[in-house]
Amino acid sequence: MLIGAARIVALAALGAAGLAGDGVGIVGQRRDGLGHPQHPFPDQVEGLALVLDYIHYHAAYDKDPGGYDGVAKVTLRGGNIQTKGKSLVVRNAEEVLIIVSIVPQEDARNASLDAVKAGLDKLAANYDKLLRPHAQKHGELFHRMQLDLGCGEQWTVTPTEQMLAQIKETGPTPLFLEQLHAMGRYLLISSCGKFPPPLQGIWSGGWKPAWIGGFVWDSNLNLAISATTMSNLPECAESYNRHIESLLPGWRLNARNYLDCRGFVVAHYNDPTNGYLTHFGSSFPWMFWAGGAGWNLRPLYEYAMLTGNVTYLKEKVYP
Repeated sequence: MLIGAARIVALAALGAAGLAGDGVGIVGQRRDGLGHPQHPFPDQVEGLALVLDYIHYHAAYDKDPGGYDGVAKVTLRGGNIQTKGKSLVVRNAEEVLIIVSIVPQEDARNASLDAVKAGLDKLAANYDKLLRPHAQKHGELFHRMQLDLGCGEQWTVTPTEQMLAQIKETGPTPLFLEQLHAMGRYLLISSCGKFPPPLQGIWSGGWKPAWIGGFVWDSNLNLAISATTMSNLPECAESYNRHIESLLPGWRLNARNYLDCRGFVVAHYNDPTNGYLTHFGSSFPWMFWAGGAGWNLRPLYEYAMLTGNVTYLKEKVYP
């Protein structure tokens, strides 16, 4: 709740905590028997607390031993802050900086709230200082490639609504294509890291995204990273490659258990920590998707060929 506050500077990270309007929206998630997150259940959240300028909580899944811890640190410039029920009330601040950290737990009994808070305390309580190194690294990746159709001067003077209205009348314009390329590049860079992009990237826009916002291998994930190496983003390609390599034991087990053969059977939908095929039924018999192996391993071959990494080709791709 903001009373007389000038502006919220940043929500530096978005996780399971929603900070909005007149309070704090906190939810947990249950998982089905296959380990897939389902719709949110607030009763799964434990230990919601407000302590001065911190909001913290501990959440546990209902049908899975895992969970997550979260801490939101609120820093003011001017004004004052106090707790009111499950809300933080900010009055007369010139600036409000909100930093959120979410830490997943394989075992929800291992709460780590103090460690998360300690990590946040090490960060500078200054938006510009937090943004600058990130923008420098992100910008270097982003500007390695550019689609230039001669519309640079239009970017800052053409409202999005005007651009979309013109598209409706005349079809795609060069300006639209430039911005669409830039948007896709930005989202790809932002969504790659420990894992490649899940189905809707890291911003799903809601608590119940389609297909649970998971890692879907029949087309979505492969298409999301298809331009990584070609667009000079080998770092993003490597996030996909590492993830594939971590799933290969599970994919080999699928081939042996379902088809009694060597090689791989890709789980078109699997838990991000393993490649086990457990998501199927009579209408989608994915245990017979033999072509999935080549479809999802091809980006590793393309990465090796386009980067000229012969060692990777011999040691990782061919085996």
